[in-house]
Amino acid sequence: MGTTLQTRRLVLRLLGPDDDGADERELAELVAADRRPLAGWKAVPRRPGERERRYVVRSRAGGLLGSVSSTECPEGTVALSFWLTEGATGQGHAVEAAAAVAGEVWETTGAGRLLIRCAAQNAAGARVAANLGFEEARASGGVSEWILDREWGEAWSAAWRSASQIAGTVQGVAGKIRIDLDSGIAAEIALGELAGAPHLVVTCEVAAEDRFAHHELLEHNGSLAVGSLCLRAGVVVMRHACEPASLTGRALALLLHETGRLRGLDRATARPENVIFGEYAE
Repeated sequence: MGTTLQTRRLVLRLLGPDDDGADERELAELVAADRRPLAGWKAVPRRPGERERRYVVRSRAGGLLGSVSSTECPEGTVALSFWLTEGATGQGHAVEAAAAVAGEVWETTGAGRLLIRCAAQNAAGARVAANLGFEEARASGGVSEWILDREWGEAWSAAWRSASQIAGTVQGVAGKIRIDLDSGIAAEIALGELAGAPHLVVTCEVAAEDRFAHHELLEHNGSLAVGSLCLRAGVVVMRHACEPASLTGRALALLLHETGRLRGLDRATARPENVIFGEYAE
């Protein structure tokens, strides 16, 4: 049995030489039936000696959605490529599947960087690359090339692992990881830099600025169990910056819980605005 990767919604199975070929045939039929303009476009042709690891991507219910491949290239680079059926697009499946394979690459190889190439007019492919933390390196000859170095890639993979442990909707949006809970609480995880090293920055929206007195915000900020409160574009947010290894699923859940408690205080009646943070502080 080959390697199997599992995410919140997907199961990725590595194809191997001992397979009976059923998955390959089913996948080939789906590709052949795809009438989208860029279907079958090969951005990363394999060269002699390069080894490709191809995963078939299925939903948890078993439906075939597409494939993700990692190809070992020269100079310590691994290229990622992905294809999904038209019915599976627009739902974050490509980001979720590619993030799983990227994490596997960092854990099992000595690759120094990941590479994604897509047609310059493939806006969807570019969005996937950006939402995985890649940066566009160049665009020429109708090809857009995106790069992610190991140090930053490992940090982004840690963020995806932590987010996947939260019971909510998790998706890549505008180069960030967004978590939405059924309660209406939301969090965003972004990749930042501190002292030259990658850090993860989590922000959770609490309430509009006019609900809180500024001096109380500053006075009680340090007494919160986790994170800090600050203003962003007229909104009070819970903000937490940490090294990638420190953002466990447990820490992320605590941030969301604290945000919920603050929102609960904000909703309370007959409470002067200038004591909200004072009461919240232990």
